[in-house]
Amino acid sequence: MQGGSGNIIESMPDRAIPLIGDLFKVYPNPTTGTFTLELAGLDQTKIARVEIFSMAGYKLLVAELNGGGSHVLSLSGKPAGIYLIKVVSDKKSGAANIVVVHN
Repeated sequence: MQGGSGNIIESMPDRAIPLIGDLFKVYPNPTTGTFTLELAGLDQTKIARVEIFSMAGYKLLVAELNGGGSHVLSLSGKPAGIYLIKVVSDKKSGAANIVVVHN
């Protein structure tokens, strides 16, 4: 499914999902808790602020990560559901949903 701004928001298990301007990719999605956030649209000298929110609007995680690499993050211990990931760096920003499932 494509949103009005060209974001790819469909879920493809175990594959990276390109988002706004390829700023970042998140996989696997859905996840059982641990997932990889790949900051593909930034070089290593840039810092990205990552925030993860519940659908109720509660901020669950805030991190500042070096750009240009992969970072393992975790929502382990959180209830199954949909969470919002927001990434901001310089003049770029992007957001995506990640789905947490339990086996």
